[in-house]
Amino acid sequence: MKIKLFRIHSDIEDLEREQYSNQYIDDINIALASDDIELTSETDSPINLVFVESGGSEAKFVELLPSLTEPILILQSSKYNSLPATLEINTYCHLNNIQAIMILGSKDECVSFLKNVSNFLMTREEIKGSRLGVIGKPSDWLIASKVDYKEVKEKFFIDIVDIPYEEFIDEINKEILSDIKIYDELLEKVHNDVNRLNSALYIYSALKRLINLYNLDGLTIRCFDLLSSHKTTSCLALALLNQENIVATCEGDVPTMITMYIMQKVSGFSSFQANPSSLEFDKKEILFSHCTLPLNMCRSYTLDTHFESKLGIGIKGELDTVRASVVKLCPDLKTVLAVSGNINKNESYEGYCRSQISMSFDPRSVMAFATIPFGNHVVISYGDYYRDFLQYIELSLSLYETKKDKE
Repeated sequence: MKIKLFRIHSDIEDLEREQYSNQYIDDINIALASDDIELTSETDSPINLVFVESGGSEAKFVELLPSLTEPILILQSSKYNSLPATLEINTYCHLNNIQAIMILGSKDECVSFLKNVSNFLMTREEIKGSRLGVIGKPSDWLIASKVDYKEVKEKFFIDIVDIPYEEFIDEINKEILSDIKIYDELLEKVHNDVNRLNSALYIYSALKRLINLYNLDGLTIRCFDLLSSHKTTSCLALALLNQENIVATCEGDVPTMITMYIMQKVSGFSSFQANPSSLEFDKKEILFSHCTLPLNMCRSYTLDTHFESKLGIGIKGELDTVRASVVKLCPDLKTVLAVSGNINKNESYEGYCRSQISMSFDPRSVMAFATIPFGNHVVISYGDYYRDFLQYIELSLSLYETKKDKE
């Protein structure tokens, strides 16, 4: 990834400052090379960085503005009054509603932040134009989980597309099966009950056709209505789609779908939509459970029934006992739950959904579940990607607020 470099400094000739600045950029580029990032003036990249080499360069920035593409990255060097000039420039940008991101700190800290910001900008470019489908309306009990589609588009560049539930049902009723490579494995896990398996896979196949028809990158489905109409569930279908890196959530939960989609983009991995089912403050433990789980997150799995209805197919998966992130973009599209903890054990308690894990957290993270209004689902991903998710949301919201003020 190339970032277009602009350099500004005062009109006072200073060979020592020039040599220092040249070396500063060289050192940063050497450190960035491992991530295939380069600051160079020899590019037409839409990502622009202004290196403030010295004090007295503020007016030069204003002159340069017509040539710059927002958001503008502003880098300082901590010498030759570079930092105070950068702070003045950033304040000017703030007052004039110009999208700008300062790169501050020591050289190593600037490199680290540049990597993070570059990843953010690359991910944002990748997400632009994404389409996520809502099949039917959110489940009736999701009374706090509706979002403003226009606001989703403006903040996160994601289009939300409503798809009539009747169209989905029509596709299921065609009873056409897509080619499923692990069909024999799945059949063995339902004890060769072909009708039970095919009923679940008709849903998967119907969703695949709708994904192609509407050019979707992910979806959520009002799934519980299938219990009465088809005596089955979408749990297996969603597990298979998520394994294919097509984000799929249940209950028509739009905020969870958006969360899972962004988390997949920042981490590169599938994630688990789950209910926080039991919380113990003294032990600093939370039990999470659900009946759908991406099969590529399972070290092993069995196919049970759906928990509440005892119908269809639910996934009982065993997850790795590793460090994991728990995140959720709240329905207000500005508040975020983002913590990490340890998956301690896979559980098999009665009275909970099929896939169950107990996780331990530090006291502050446990308290976040009681104080942040995130709804009834969270998204769990292997690894400490909660920081990347949080930074992505915060930068997106910051740039959105600047753009809104400009308008």
